[in-house]
Amino acid sequence: YQDARIRLLRNPTNLKLSASLNRGLEIAQGDYVARIDADDVCLQERFEKQVAFLESHPDIGALGTQVRNISPDGKKSRPGSPTPTTPNMTKWQALLGYPIAHPTLMIHRSLLDDIGGYDTTYPYAQDQALWSQLIFKT
Repeated sequence: YQDARIRLLRNPTNLKLSASLNRGLEIAQGDYVARIDADDVCLQERFEKQVAFLESHPDIGALGTQVRNISPDGKKSRPGSPTPTTPNMTKWQALLGYPIAHPTLMIHRSLLDDIGGYDTTYPYAQDQALWSQLIFKT
């Protein structure tokens, strides 16, 4: 990458996802943290739109986007279950499952700092653990 803002981190051993996410948080310098996984793609304007929304809605702590699966041959599926669009619906959905598709998350860095980052005792459901903590803060 020819962008000084992008930093490649290599773990000396397999730390698992939660600890690796926390390593990224340790070096992150911005006011917002965005998630995306190596096997995901996003629309070019995703980050710009999410930052603009968060800056114009200071009462919103985290947000995500709708997702659509893409097959290996490039065929797009129909959008999945609708993403909640209000704070109350997001909190309600957090009680039942995943209110935000984790690879679409953008969140105020301060919220992640407040809860101590990702809980490393959850090797597979770190996003669900995150929502269960954030529901009381945002």
